[in-house]
Amino acid sequence: MFQGNVAQYKSLVAELQNPVVSGPILDVRNPEAHDRLLSEAERLLHNVLMGMSTRVDQQRCFMEEHFQDDSALMNEYRSKVTSMFKDDVEAKFLKGLRNYITHAQLPVAQSRQTFGQESFEITFTLPAEPLLAWSRWSGELRTWIAGQGDAVVIVDVVDAYAQKAGELDKWLFDRITLKYRADIDPYLRECAEFDREVARVFGA
Repeated sequence: MFQGNVAQYKSLVAELQNPVVSGPILDVRNPEAHDRLLSEAERLLHNVLMGMSTRVDQQRCFMEEHFQDDSALMNEYRSKVTSMFKDDVEAKFLKGLRNYITHAQLPVAQSRQTFGQESFEITFTLPAEPLLAWSRWSGELRTWIAGQGDAVVIVDVVDAYAQKAGELDKWLFDRITLKYRADIDPYLRECAEFDREVARVFGA
């Protein structure tokens, strides 16, 4: 679910790189279109942050339910999570941002346009000033937010976290598959045989 939410968020950003799409939205004579864009960006960001929390909880529950007795794998998994995310300030910021939404307000998104000689880029940012007005940031995160300048380029932060989460998911899948291949292979063969039988009977 989390990666799906991220894909929707990034898809919106990708669409805006097409001037045919973004031109009418950014036209100052049509402010309502830009307001609708920012509302959609805020909605999708909210989904990303909620999906992030759900992903962490579901993965933890999955490991505890199925591999609680495998102390070696559980310790390896916990160590991997710690090494990847414990000191990741951007991951901490996204977690804090989820709490900010819960206890304060949905952050107000802004669009940022960067123009080159033959190209332009559009992204979404979160203004730093209203974020810093919240008193519950840790000192580390308050310093990090202030260090981003006028605004946090939230699209880049989400993308970086999603990539690391995907790397962890792949590592875990590969690790479980390797360790339990003797148990998994017969199940996969049975699934393949069942699919072949369905295809034979129903002509699929």
